[in-house]
Amino acid sequence: MVKRIKIDPDAMIGNKYGKLLVLKSLYYKGNHNTEVFCRCDCGKELSRIASHIISGLTVSCGCERTNVITVRNRKHDHAKRHKKSKEYRTWEDINKRCRDSNNQVYGGKGISVCPEWQESFENFLRDMGTCPDIKYSIERLDNSLGYSKENCIWANRSTQSAHRGRQKNNSSGYIGVKWDKRSSKWVASIRWKGKVTEKYFSNKEIAALYRDAYIKYHELPHTLNLNELGQQYISKILKKAKGDWDIIELMVKKTLCQAGHDVIIYVLDEAEIPENAIVIK
Repeated sequence: MVKRIKIDPDAMIGNKYGKLLVLKSLYYKGNHNTEVFCRCDCGKELSRIASHIISGLTVSCGCERTNVITVRNRKHDHAKRHKKSKEYRTWEDINKRCRDSNNQVYGGKGISVCPEWQESFENFLRDMGTCPDIKYSIERLDNSLGYSKENCIWANRSTQSAHRGRQKNNSSGYIGVKWDKRSSKWVASIRWKGKVTEKYFSNKEIAALYRDAYIKYHELPHTLNLNELGQQYISKILKKAKGDWDIIELMVKKTLCQAGHDVIIYVLDEAEIPENAIVIK
């Protein structure tokens, strides 16, 4: 059992603790915390819990914290009273959500902010720069990783939508591929800057492959279904087709392969087939 130390508030009178000069003792509150009446160096008079003053938990009327924040704000001018910049609000928000263990999307999921950005807003601003437009917000390139210089960009809605992974209600198992009841076919869908490109296929794997080839061909920022091996094969096909999209479409439809336990897809056209590959005709 922890022994409670009895504090004599009368013995504190005339003593100074931090910026607080104790003038007199007050009373015992319902929770048994004794309060003392103090005067801060800034001139403000107030009452505070005696044990908090003795332990160093309270060192001023609050002006000390305000002064520290004011000094920091003068350095970057992004957190004026009642008016914080978009960059500063973003920095506050990502730190808050990642510190919250009850937030099942961020803190509770293990998503964290890098130590440099936790340390100061200046470090965050140095790495990210100013937000290019009010419609932009911070975006993680890899949603399985946390917030850091290497994994974050300022992005608009189109780019953020492109980075989304497979949705919970996805029926195909592939990003950007859905079943169309009207045509009874699988649809490969790519949305970018308000424009939607769709292509219909009888096979969902080929639809997924078409989507990824289209994204690679047009150098879009969308999340791919392919792993590194699959992307290498797509790159070979794009190079072989010499920029002719019609040829690429034919090559995409020609051959499909699934390797190992990963759901990876790539096209093969007179290319070397890996030993662990199972060719699907």
